[in-house]
Amino acid sequence: MHSSRLPIFLALVLQTAAHASVNLLTNPSAQGGATTGWSVVNGGNGWTTRPDSVDADGASFLTSYDWCTRSQTIDLLAKGYTPEFLDSSPPILVREYFKGVNNVSDFYFLRVELRDENGLVLQSWEAGNQTSPLTATGVWELQEHIFENYPAGVREIFWQDGGDDAEYWAGHYGTLLDGAELTFNDPAPTDLHLTPGTYPLNAPGGGISGILNTDDNPDASHTYDLVGNTVIETLVPLQSTWSFLDDGSDQGTAWRQPIFDDSTWASGSAELGYGEGDELSTIAGQGTHFTNYFRHRFILDAGELADISGLSLRLKRDDGAVVYLNGNEIVRENLPGGVITFNTPASSAPDDGQLFHTFNIDS
Repeated sequence: MHSSRLPIFLALVLQTAAHASVNLLTNPSAQGGATTGWSVVNGGNGWTTRPDSVDADGASFLTSYDWCTRSQTIDLLAKGYTPEFLDSSPPILVREYFKGVNNVSDFYFLRVELRDENGLVLQSWEAGNQTSPLTATGVWELQEHIFENYPAGVREIFWQDGGDDAEYWAGHYGTLLDGAELTFNDPAPTDLHLTPGTYPLNAPGGGISGILNTDDNPDASHTYDLVGNTVIETLVPLQSTWSFLDDGSDQGTAWRQPIFDDSTWASGSAELGYGEGDELSTIAGQGTHFTNYFRHRFILDAGELADISGLSLRLKRDDGAVVYLNGNEIVRENLPGGVITFNTPASSAPDDGQLFHTFNIDS
């Protein structure tokens, strides 16, 4: 390890995930297998995966003869989005790539619905359907759509797609699907245009006031006060890889420290959970023992550490959690005061671990 780089260890008890504005879909690119996170209908020989990818992850979903379809329903409130944010109708980006096998025109469709809390469809978009599908050739093609100016009241998003082998061969010779993406499309401006003058994004502040126009919407002006040079950076993204121990053993306190050797522990991508269908990695222990252990390391240099003015942690827990940073406790949620051991029970989580909880931590 280079001497100027300082290791930072984040140690948690029970299920956790950090927050970032990321893909709302679970298992969008086959890294979790063919069906994890999806409700599937298996036509022919059903869904599988194939090492043929439009991106760098090396895998995609592959369909069979007869329609193979799948769907996800995303509860936006459970994801931590507020009604105020959702009712502002932030743009929603929909993207997915598809391709036929053996250069044959196989079949494909994609449908996305914006729904209210009762499941009523407020707005929808589709690229083909099972009656009139798109044709999938031997090259990757992109379907893309942005929902804008949709009605207030959206609380969930329904995604459904699928493919079918036009040749009707046994096995898996249908359409390939990859790179599914469902995100709130709210890009930050590259420059702040003041009256008068233009200042680069993150320019030194010091109480500059004026009228702000942004590159993404030059016709919209907002009065603002640029008072500093604050940069928000995600240190532990969603779907990061964690080391974990789920055997119910008593690890004492040594496991919280940066020097602890966790090389024999298992590892997996967050979200980690008990197999309820919304996680990428499944752990053991539900109903058999109280405590599971999780560790993740990230590295900052001395200059980066000096620039940190505060930290924000977003956490899912089912049911309780204690979070340690470099061996020091920084968050305790749904657990009693005093010493926490491996057999200390947590209070029941009212949200059953479905919601993110935010904790602001002074540096």
